[in-house]
Amino acid sequence: MFTISGKTTADILYTLELYAPRIIARIKAVELAESQKTMRLSLADPRDLVKKFGIRLSYPKMYKTVLKRRNFLWLKKEITSGSSSIIVYEVPESQLQNSSDMDLDIIRKRNAVLRKYIRGTKAHTPMVTENSFTPYFNEITLAGKPAYEMRGTWELQNDFMQGPFLSYCIYDKERKRYLFAEGFCYAPSREKRDLMFELEAILRTITFNK
Repeated sequence: MFTISGKTTADILYTLELYAPRIIARIKAVELAESQKTMRLSLADPRDLVKKFGIRLSYPKMYKTVLKRRNFLWLKKEITSGSSSIIVYEVPESQLQNSSDMDLDIIRKRNAVLRKYIRGTKAHTPMVTENSFTPYFNEITLAGKPAYEMRGTWELQNDFMQGPFLSYCIYDKERKRYLFAEGFCYAPSREKRDLMFELEAILRTITFNK
């Protein structure tokens, strides 16, 4: 609960505008915590993530492994008229460490990996980052490590499918790598907010084994 007071309407509006970012952040933090609490009632076994990447994520059993490669893992949950997905992959730190334009190089590396592993049912329809609108980047700390948060839109080239995605590129100094943990959904006939909120709640549970 938040209480905002002031002597005049103008004072109240000024105070509300001043503290709006903090209020929104607090509300979101509470909602994420509640979502994570609900998910803990029926969690999947993260052994593939532990074995391949040395990490853990708390995610519901409804997410099933649909693709597993040496440095790539794809978890997917089928929903009505669509799906929600989590992907995890890693690249050596040397491929990004000396970048002069980190945002652009993260997108390039992401596109290279997605082109290799995710595509549509038709030929020549790889998944890429939609480039009509520049993705939003933010530098954060996640699981105690420096990370880049990226929000944008994915698309299948030469096809009509697209949707929102959330990506965390985490610098793991101990293992000399950048680990990507991402969530994206495809649901053309429904609102995406709740789907993406669940994916964010899952991704923010990431922990690294020591």
